[in-house]
Amino acid sequence: MLLVWAGCMGLPGLAAAQDPDPVPTAVEPADTTDLENDGDDGTSRPIDPDIDPATDPDTSADSRPDTTGPVSTTTLPTGPEQDAEGLPVAGEPPGMSESAPVTTDTAVTAEGEPDTASAPAQPPQGAEPLPILGESLIDDTPTDALDQIEQALKASEVTDAKAELTAYIEQVEDATHRYSPDLVRPLVLLGDVQMSEKDFTAAADTFGRAVHIDRVANGLHSASQAAIVYREADALVALGNIAAANDRELYAYEIQERQYDDTSLDLLPAAFRLADWQVKTGSILGARTLYEKAIYLLETNDALTGDRALKALRGAASTYRYERFPPLYQPVQTDLPEDDLGTGRISQPYGYDYTSTALVNAYPRGEKALQAAAVLVRQDPAATPQEKAGALTDLGDWYLMFDHSERAIPLYMEARQLLEAAKLDADVRRFDQPEMLYFPEPPPLNPPAPDQRGELQDGYVTVGFTVTENGEVHDLVTKATEPDDLMEFRVRRSMRIARFRPALVEGTLVSAADQSYTYDYRFFPKKQAGTPLESAPPKDAEPAPAETPSGSPDVDAPATTSIDSGDVTTPDDATP
Repeated sequence: MLLVWAGCMGLPGLAAAQDPDPVPTAVEPADTTDLENDGDDGTSRPIDPDIDPATDPDTSADSRPDTTGPVSTTTLPTGPEQDAEGLPVAGEPPGMSESAPVTTDTAVTAEGEPDTASAPAQPPQGAEPLPILGESLIDDTPTDALDQIEQALKASEVTDAKAELTAYIEQVEDATHRYSPDLVRPLVLLGDVQMSEKDFTAAADTFGRAVHIDRVANGLHSASQAAIVYREADALVALGNIAAANDRELYAYEIQERQYDDTSLDLLPAAFRLADWQVKTGSILGARTLYEKAIYLLETNDALTGDRALKALRGAASTYRYERFPPLYQPVQTDLPEDDLGTGRISQPYGYDYTSTALVNAYPRGEKALQAAAVLVRQDPAATPQEKAGALTDLGDWYLMFDHSERAIPLYMEARQLLEAAKLDADVRRFDQPEMLYFPEPPPLNPPAPDQRGELQDGYVTVGFTVTENGEVHDLVTKATEPDDLMEFRVRRSMRIARFRPALVEGTLVSAADQSYTYDYRFFPKKQAGTPLESAPPKDAEPAPAETPSGSPDVDAPATTSIDSGDVTTPDDATP
């Protein structure tokens, strides 16, 4: 049995170990009735009752074809990874695939003539030849075909690109096998097409298959699969499967962390991506570890300058601010909050223990990170006035939110002067009106059961308030809400703890009355409950008032907000 498996897998080394002088066999299957054992190579052949195998020269061992002459060989497709015994580690053996053609060696005689007795059977005349790889798509090479398809995708020619990719993939499978490395790139392009068509389920499956083939061809922890895993994660996010997407983000970082040294700057893009992802999903401590790792990598390589340094420093500072001011409304705060993924634990990349690496309530570290960012921008001769003003404003906002407005005002003044000197009037006007710095997202509504869920609808809540000179919200009132009483309470609860940067008038932070804020959201209403006795209303009848629905915002349609500023109180009539 081991020999037969080795022959199917295309393992000549293992077959030679069993029989140093194997006999080439024809592709045509032998008659399975009345078989006898050859006794030499373990194969069987039909019994001819009229021939004595012991005396007939055609069946004796000495009458075998001479295999000492030249042999033309066709190599079987390369299969999956193999263990020490030559057996596949995982995946379907390529030689066993229905779409993989099986080929054998062609023997010749000592005179150099083909040995027709043992040559493989030829296809009948008139049969269609095996399609040449990419023949229907290109004139030159398969790489050119994929380049043309990629250009078609960039030109939004999705339909044509999808048809060509499907044909291309079928040709690769017919010419090789289902685990050919040549399938990786066309599968990735096909997944991109499916993403553009919003067929996210198919895209996730396609990217998943490309990852599997890459792992089979290049190893379980190949760095080449990282970019495909990121695409798979994006498809899962579009499907709303945040927990599965989180696993893929962590896995992509893990394989890159295995690939690079502990101090390699090549790990920075992966660290930034995972840190940004964990901020979005509420894993603040995990994000902090990654941003601070990025700072460590830059410092170790003497490269703590430029945009990468600013991103790392600002990112680390934001995690301390989010710890004090969570992005989602939380009635009860804990030092180690659970994440939003339903896992009951904080998402973490490979090799990190947050209990020993993450510091909580260490707010001065966030302040120092923003101070370092401001110093870097000030010393950078290529920094624009907007970049310098932005770094100063970020540090001023930090002081304001932590109740040190006396330290924030000089930074706001310097930032405004830089913008005025550069004649950036639109940016200067930002200091003339209050600007929201923090508004915790209201908790979502519980959706109705799928069989009771109506069509997606829009809702909004508009509130009015006064922004004090400290950036707090007072005099909160509801101006409008639609539907009534659906999200009003949740929006008002979040607005009470919101923080603003007050208007800056003549070097002083002042209060501003008659401010308004609109929170837009989407929800699934509950279907109207009908009774068998009720008749359908006429088409021209006015619709009956709907009962109060309950639903949840759509994760793919984030809430949008708008702020309308009213009158700004001057220092003379400001209220304490």
